[in-house]
Amino acid sequence: PVKNSGNECSDFTGKSICLTGNFVSGSKEQIAALLERCGAAVCSTVTRKTDVLVVGGEGSREWSFGNYGTKVKKAMEMKAKGIEIDIITEEELSGFIMINCLSL
Repeated sequence: PVKNSGNECSDFTGKSICLTGNFVSGSKEQIAALLERCGAAVCSTVTRKTDVLVVGGEGSREWSFGNYGTKVKKAMEMKAKGIEIDIITEEELSGFIMINCLSL
């Protein structure tokens, strides 16, 4: 992949992104810092303003519903009500960043 000279990705610029679960590729803090360099605003909770929820590849023992937690549940409920929010996996995020944003 080609490095973006400004370390910015227009697809993330101005987007509100929330992280949930544990990540294979780094800590939540590291993932958040990378997303911020790509122009995103990282938030800690899912709200109507959240554009994307990223689910970490390792999940979490603390998830309320076994395979997912309250952030995923809330995002699914919002989608069911017609609120636009994307739910993506860590793998999907990594692929998108590799192709469009940064050379990791």
